[in-house]
This record gives sequence, structure tokens and C-alpha cells, in this order.
Amino acid sequence: MYNLSRMTRLHRDGKPEAAVKRKTQNAPVPDYIYEICRRLRAELTPSERTLWKALRSKHLGGLKFRRQHPLGRYIADFYCPSAGLVVEIDGLVHDERDQAQYDSIRDEELKSRDLRILRFTVKEVENELGTVLAKILRASTH
Repeated sequence: MYNLSRMTRLHRDGKPEAAVKRKTQNAPVPDYIYEICRRLRAELTPSERTLWKALRSKHLGGLKFRRQHPLGRYIADFYCPSAGLVVEIDGLVHDERDQAQYDSIRDEELKSRDLRILRFTVKEVENELGTVLAKILRASTH
């Protein structure tokens, strides 16, 4: 819903959407995160696009996945709420020391919310998509 006089997006209760605090997986989501998610969805990497084609529209075992989904102050590449599963694609930046530390802290926080995290490299997604999908399907049933 939009307020046409100001072209601002409105929440279902009529307040400007930016003023509404939302919760995702038991953690408040800062408003700016939603804008980042929208931008990331519009700018998927080639490996994210490949995996999304395989996950979207319940193609994998009837599971509903969301892409670039906010979980508190973090953004999951792919998230399946019914399975409590986060799927991440790690590019070269994840090999850097600072990023590896950040990923570790982030993973621990997400695990504390009873979420499971699967990480795959770009090369795995590009070269072994069938194996990646099998691992995701297996993890979603445990």
C-alpha cells in the first residue's frame, strides 16, 4: 500500500513502513536492512542466480525458500522458514580473516535461534549443483 500524496510505502496499519519495527525469527529487524535486501535481490551474483533458479517456486522438495532474507540485523542468502535452514554462498571475500570472524559470530547468533546454516563455495554451486541441492534437501529433513 502506498500514500500517493507522498509516494511513501505504508504498512497495513496505515503508518509509514519505515516507522514500523518488524520481527523476523525472534529478532527485531532494523528498517534499513529491508532496503539492503531489496538491492541485493536486484543484484544477485551469478552463483546466487543459479541456486535461486533451483530453489524458487518450491522446486526442491516442495520447500519454500526466500532469497536475501532479513534475520535480525543479518541477511541470509537463502532462508527456508519451515526447515529453519539458512543457505549461504561464500565467495572469495569469505576467505579473508576479518570476514571469517564476522561469519563465525553471525553463525553462532543464528544457531542460538535454532537455525541451521549450510555454507557452499561459489565453485561448489557452479560445478556441483546437484550435490549442493542434495545436501540442502538432506539438511531440511533433519
